Amino acid sequence: MYAGGPATQDSIVKSLATFVRTIVSDDAPWDRYEKGNKEAVSADAIAGFDVFSKTASCTNCHLPPLYTDTLFHNVGVGYDKPMPDPGRGKILADKDAKDPEAKTMMGAFKTPTMRSVTEHPPYFHNGSAASPDDAVDFVLKGGTKNPNLDGKLQAKKLSGKERDQLMAFMKALTPEQKPFEKPKLP
Repeated sequence: MYAGGPATQDSIVKSLATFVRTIVSDDAPWDRYEKGNKEAVSADAIAGFDVFSKTASCTNCHLPPLYTDTLFHNVGVGYDKPMPDPGRGKILADKDAKDPEAKTMMGAFKTPTMRSVTEHPPYFHNGSAASPDDAVDFVLKGGTKNPNLDGKLQAKKLSGKERDQLMAFMKALTPEQKPFEKPKLP
């Protein structure tokens, strides 16, 4: 039982949503570095930010400080299968089949944040990338070609060192994991 009455399907969903909103990925090493602590990250992580923002152009969609643009993009996930998930396009088409954006948004999904990204596999809406390395490789190759592939996504070639630096930067966006206090159940 919670303070508002007995547990119901609705109250459980609302309670879970309230809890999830308390989970914040902040005070990561990169945040401390940006606030002036030059010892908070490695030289590779610092160089990795340049790879992230300039060389690989990740900031086209993963904008600081949230490391997402909160928009929808088609990067071709699932387009190597017979029936790819239509994503945002289907939602728009279901609302208004004549909406011209519905067709262009087929296969588009919301840009995820890069904060704490190394902690939560699998990746992409369908779980097709088992590791951060798999996800990075997929995006660096330019995704999977399809009629609605986002023009912002271009194949990028990185040296082994640049790729290692990129991964070091991504890891620097993950704060130290703090355990949650287990709630007392009635």
